[in-house]
Amino acid sequence: MSAAPSPWRVRGSLADRLEVVLPLVAYAVVVLSRATTSSLGYPTLRENGDWPTASIWGKPQFIRMDEYATYTPVELGYLAGARSASPLGEASDLFDRLPRSPSTSLLLLDSDLLRLGAWLPHDLLFAAHLALPVLLTLWCLPPLLRRLGADRPFSWLATALCLLAPSAAWWSFLPIRDVAAAACGGWLLLLGRDRWSEGARYRAVGAGVLGGVVLANLATGYPIWGLTIGLPVTAAVVLTMVVEREGRRAGVLVLGIGAVAGAMVLGAGMLSDLDAFRAQVGTVYPGSRRSSGGGLGVFQLFGAPGLVAAVPGPPTALNQSEISSAYTVTAVLAFALAPFAWRRMTGSERAAGGTLLVATGLLLAWAAVDWGPSGTLLPVLNLVPPARAAQTVGFVSTLAVGLVASKARGVSTPWRLFSALACAAITVWGVADLGNVLPRVGVTAVLTAGLVVGLIAFRLSSGRADPVSTAAAISGAALVVVFVNPVQFGLGDLRESAAAGMAQGLARTRATTGGLVVSDTPSLDALLTANGVPLLSGFQTAGPSRAAWAQLDPDGRYVNEWNRGVSRLQFSFRGAGDTVVSSPLPDSIRILTDPCRLVSSGLDVRQAVTSQTLTSACATLSGRFTWDGRVTYVYDLHPG
Repeated sequence: MSAAPSPWRVRGSLADRLEVVLPLVAYAVVVLSRATTSSLGYPTLRENGDWPTASIWGKPQFIRMDEYATYTPVELGYLAGARSASPLGEASDLFDRLPRSPSTSLLLLDSDLLRLGAWLPHDLLFAAHLALPVLLTLWCLPPLLRRLGADRPFSWLATALCLLAPSAAWWSFLPIRDVAAAACGGWLLLLGRDRWSEGARYRAVGAGVLGGVVLANLATGYPIWGLTIGLPVTAAVVLTMVVEREGRRAGVLVLGIGAVAGAMVLGAGMLSDLDAFRAQVGTVYPGSRRSSGGGLGVFQLFGAPGLVAAVPGPPTALNQSEISSAYTVTAVLAFALAPFAWRRMTGSERAAGGTLLVATGLLLAWAAVDWGPSGTLLPVLNLVPPARAAQTVGFVSTLAVGLVASKARGVSTPWRLFSALACAAITVWGVADLGNVLPRVGVTAVLTAGLVVGLIAFRLSSGRADPVSTAAAISGAALVVVFVNPVQFGLGDLRESAAAGMAQGLARTRATTGGLVVSDTPSLDALLTANGVPLLSGFQTAGPSRAAWAQLDPDGRYVNEWNRGVSRLQFSFRGAGDTVVSSPLPDSIRILTDPCRLVSSGLDVRQAVTSQTLTSACATLSGRFTWDGRVTYVYDLHPG
């Protein structure tokens, strides 16, 4: 069996070398320029509450609060050496994807970059960490697709459409992390099989171990997308390695090595996070919920080409993240061309292409059809909310069309016209339906989207990704998402302002004398977290620490309100009285309390940071600064 060029060594043809070198050069430019697509420059995270100019191109998106007010501050706090979550919640490396123990360091290899925060500039490391999944996707997905049956042009077209998918852009590129893990892990397993067949056993074992560990990452962070994106790709790779007799023994051995290594490292990480997993499963939200398939709107599946209208402002109903999807219209073309490609495919190529097509059809059915109560009984699928399937099935269908279209030959002109008209029609339907939540979508946008998609589909249905159709597809996809995320240079006011200096001073004080700080505003939580201040407020990523919550709610009166994961903790200070806990949103916990009760709670709260003046006998003003355009006060807390 011929060995494929390794993405880890610059060898092979000129095209193979360029596939390695050019993404690496682009990655180096991004990192050295400290550029990210983070919305951390949003006005609420600025000293004067204004729009940034010099350090950012474009406008941050309000709807990406999960990113700029949660994920980003947590990562910056980790760089500063701080614990990312409130002690009211159980500590969790895997939910945060931030390694603190040896077992989770072995598992979360990409996040180990952030361990260098004690030696390297934080803005460079932050940019390197955010851009790494894109680099791995560019390195690994095209060669993986070619090993599964795609030709070079279609492998790169599919890769580009995944990276430019609206659901990738509107979710701060979190789905690309799963695309990268699946592509990198699968490619390493295939590489290990080849090395074993060549007799290079040590290299084969190393590739198998690393591939299994990388694939185990699909179970961390947001594992639902690991199921919808990672599982189909992994299944396609596994079947490719075992379906044909040639190389089957080597494939089975490498798969076994990868499975054992991945299971051991993931198991060790889960054991170190066992308290967090137990707490999360027992929560009111998200708990151990089970979903059934739901009849979602057509716009949630096929409205992606019209999402350019989502950029100017928020929609009237669902937010942009929830209505975004990948290019699911590729499923129509993939199913239309499959009969013409099937007879030209080898057994392993049919296994890979068939797996992706079956996964596409299943996820489409799960999102589009109401399965009723019986749907909650289906294993694996019942873990996936229909909306999450709708947002990510387009990644799988895009990979499927890359494999199928590469092999489609002899497609008659009438069938090509029918396929193109089907793609155009479903695009028109989806974009027109999108107008129900985005009034800015007009007739012109609907017809233009349908026409462009139809023309591209007609050209691609010939089985050749010619330069014109490839450029048109990539350009059209880029126009849909180019204005979604800003390009942020550096860390903005979160780290480069007088307010950030004040927060860093609080962090040093608390590191010396111990104790916690509490704030009453999400924007202040973000500032303090990003600078390493240990907070009682902030984030309860995993489930609650019942022992800690007993200090605030000893009778368990509000257990249903605080027994939640992936939630924001927001304190509100008021006069003397009982502490009251509420949950205005499923992922939000609000605590109304008096500073004196915090001091006497046993939680070791030493300071409060607030934009309100406190008159409590337990609070003494010790400093002030400006944040979000408002005067912010720092109070020392002590027994009244």
